[in-house]
Amino acid sequence: MSRASTSIPRQAVWFVVTRGISGLGSSLTAFCLDVWVYRQTGSYAMFVYLALIGMLPNIILAPVIGALTDRCDKRRLLLACEALPTLALSWVLWRVSEHALGVVDVAGAILMLALASTGRWMATGVTISILVPPEGRGRINGLQQSFFGMSSVLGPMLGVAGLEAIGLEGVLAVDILAKLVAAAALLAIRASGLGGAEDPRRGEGTFLSEMLFGLKWVFRHAGLSRLMLFFMFFNLGAGVFNVAFAPYLLASVGNRILAWGLASHGSGVFLCGLALARWKGPGAPEWRVLGGALSFGAVMAVWGMSRSPEAIALLAFCAGALMSLILASSQTIWQAHVPAEIQGKVFAARMMVSFSLGPVAILVSLPFSTYVIAPLLQALPWLGRMWGAGQGGALGLMVSALGLMVMLQCLALWLRGGLAMGHAGPAEAALGPKPGAFGELSKQNNGD
Repeated sequence: MSRASTSIPRQAVWFVVTRGISGLGSSLTAFCLDVWVYRQTGSYAMFVYLALIGMLPNIILAPVIGALTDRCDKRRLLLACEALPTLALSWVLWRVSEHALGVVDVAGAILMLALASTGRWMATGVTISILVPPEGRGRINGLQQSFFGMSSVLGPMLGVAGLEAIGLEGVLAVDILAKLVAAAALLAIRASGLGGAEDPRRGEGTFLSEMLFGLKWVFRHAGLSRLMLFFMFFNLGAGVFNVAFAPYLLASVGNRILAWGLASHGSGVFLCGLALARWKGPGAPEWRVLGGALSFGAVMAVWGMSRSPEAIALLAFCAGALMSLILASSQTIWQAHVPAEIQGKVFAARMMVSFSLGPVAILVSLPFSTYVIAPLLQALPWLGRMWGAGQGGALGLMVSALGLMVMLQCLALWLRGGLAMGHAGPAEAALGPKPGAFGELSKQNNGD
């Protein structure tokens, strides 16, 4: 394969770097707010409620944001996604300075940050499809994951130092500055095709028909609908694991080990993303998704019974690497099979369905860990010896059980043929890209 066919346009690299700047600030703030909430409440329930608030935009507002992504200028939408969290963080900063910050303020900020994150995720995916030719998207998605991992590494480490040196006010100010820098850098990106598309496949042209269009389109593609439903059930386990990560470590080993656990997780994301960014060889992304998910379930099963800092760090690293592999491979599949001009609507449907069961699982995990698993640990001493006692033991056993569920899901799908996309059917061909559309986009943007 020639170097020209695998090169990544400089504008795309610059675009990913600016997202990394903003992501570093967000990681720093997220860690410090987690520590602040736990110090104030000491409650897993509060983590559950805040996690549910953070997931609302993914499910309720995703169709609206997806339709807007296809209609609007991508650069302006991304700028709005930097402005909204900047305003929310400014409010939190003011409340901290007045010594009046409460959990309600944090919840409101998390909602605004989640709304901006949903818009940023959709606009970023579509922008990469426009800036990068098909053969380079796997590498740029890996590079994006590596920057995300770097933010995950530095965020907790800087968070520990930042809380001690400059306090929560200083941390929030740094994040606001990072988002202003990222917004300014976005203005330097110049590329054709970032404006809103006049897509003739908008149905009747109503906003409601656009929101429903993506869902109908996905279910006419057997391979993509199978992938979407796979993630809906995979997120049952992975979502609870992500929510339980911080309170489990805070209950078991404290703030400093939480920082190292998160940093190890981010290191895995970073190094795997870097490897994917440099990977030029063969390999079907569908099998990387399924194999990665199977391994992730195994990591969850072992992580739930691990209490030593060394084991936690190693497993967190593996979890981060596997999640990077899963997400980058999945994004590559969707970008390859969905025309760029309708990716906003289709990605919105994908997000809405994939996360639809996550809030239910996270909400059920609260009474389940308290009223089922905790008494079970007391009734069966051998379970307590393996997973520990108290809140940490209950959360660990719950994560291990969900890890086994993820593994069984993957093995069942593997035996049924996996996640192969297959060939486009008549319905997909009717709704697919116009002849030469991707080629024209590649010609427009590869010359940069």
